[in-house]
Amino acid sequence: MLRALPLFFNKIAHRPRLALAILILLPILMRIVVLSKQPVPLPNVADEFSYLLAADTFASGRLANPVHPHWKFFELLHVIHVPVYASKYPPLQGLLLASAQVATGIPWVGVLLSGGLMCGTIFWMLAGWMERRYAFAGGLFAVTQLATFSYWMDSYMGGFLSAIGGALVMGSLPRLLRFNNWRHSIALGIGAAILLNSRPFEGGVLLLGCGIWLLVKMPARNWVQLVPTGALVYLCLGWILFYNNSVTGSPFKLPYMEHDQQYVVLSSPFLFFASAKPVPHYFHDAIKDCWVDYDTTLYRVERANLVSYYAESMRVILKIFVGEGLALLLLPLGMFAAWRRRRHRSTLFLALIALTGLAFVKGLLPHYAAPITGLFFFFYALSLRQLDRWAVGLPVSSMLMVATLAAYFAQVGLVLAGPPNANQTSPAQIEAFERQKIASKLQGFGGNHLVMVRYDTAKTPIYDYVYNGANIDAAPIIWARDMNPTENSELLGYYQSRRIWLLRVPLSGPPDLRPYATEHLAEIHR
Repeated sequence: MLRALPLFFNKIAHRPRLALAILILLPILMRIVVLSKQPVPLPNVADEFSYLLAADTFASGRLANPVHPHWKFFELLHVIHVPVYASKYPPLQGLLLASAQVATGIPWVGVLLSGGLMCGTIFWMLAGWMERRYAFAGGLFAVTQLATFSYWMDSYMGGFLSAIGGALVMGSLPRLLRFNNWRHSIALGIGAAILLNSRPFEGGVLLLGCGIWLLVKMPARNWVQLVPTGALVYLCLGWILFYNNSVTGSPFKLPYMEHDQQYVVLSSPFLFFASAKPVPHYFHDAIKDCWVDYDTTLYRVERANLVSYYAESMRVILKIFVGEGLALLLLPLGMFAAWRRRRHRSTLFLALIALTGLAFVKGLLPHYAAPITGLFFFFYALSLRQLDRWAVGLPVSSMLMVATLAAYFAQVGLVLAGPPNANQTSPAQIEAFERQKIASKLQGFGGNHLVMVRYDTAKTPIYDYVYNGANIDAAPIIWARDMNPTENSELLGYYQSRRIWLLRVPLSGPPDLRPYATEHLAEIHR
């Protein structure tokens, strides 16, 4: 029985279309199976709201929205409100969500499909570096570890797209050396375009390492293969310049830069180059507290405790990509195996280049490392290969693959047997449910509504109730920040045909929704 396992996995791995179908469809189907217990995720942090704004903007046929006449009531973290109303983030994740929104009405479908595509792309990448059986093992580990139950699948912040781009780039490298085929050059160009439009800094660092690798490894006579890559990158850069100009008014100014110039106190998003700059004018204390207090305090803590900051960041990244226990132990074994084999040694160089780039990023989160996702699973698959070499005659890798799949399906079973939304317990997720309940209540009343949101002092807008789509005035429910009575009167006059509500959000406990007029009269009498 045990000796039949390698033959079984070999048969699948050597039928690439079947292997791709399994790896792409398995996480998609399993996530659909558990939808009754883990439904379509609600956006709950400002980053997600920004990406969904981009999606709604693109789905509406625009690259950016006109400035709203009362935009200061709708300010949101990570969103530009002047000179246009748009997300600050690179456009590719928004385009993915927009395509799903147009096709199905559910932006999250784009996340779901991209999770499966990532696993298939990782298999393709690994098959360029090693035997297909081990490439299939790496793809399966991506399914079980990352593509079904991680926060990448249950949020809108991205990760899968950049992982796809990185896998296309790194998978094309060995093929360009072995085959004189322009298809691999096209794959390299597509991967580069994905990285530059999703995570331009981290992806750019990886592309730099890959460029150095090609310069050293590829004979000059074969550089003609890179013509399609150059053409695709050229078109990509032209698109980026066009998009920048549509949002910021300058082809050389990223939306991210425009946002930070208006809101952020630190002069740079990079850990070693940031310094304080004059505090801009803020209309809302909550947004001011986020950038002036929270962001600068986080930066000072990270700079003052670099060793612990990097150690904790790597622990979180490894937990997301590799997990804990035996899988974590296999990672250094895979790196050791890569070092021992000359053909694989360059992957350590790529990992070093990418991690060096991440060392400059403040507030490091696991999806920042998405471009090198394929490398984590490469080292895992290589460790299985090494174990098989040491344990001659024993199907160690096949047994580990079976154990991994068993644990995966057991997790699916536990989710189905457990209560609904058991994994949605963070403060942000709880507030997302509260916002949804309020929205459902207002929809039940019929008509159009304006909700004035008043936060208690020191309430961070990272977990926000104020989020609107691309066309604010057309929404049945509009969420606005409560200001002073004089300024509020301008907005109330603008939306005089709507039913007005006041939503009080305390530091703890459920929010309190009441008609705005009653609250306003009570304040006058006081």
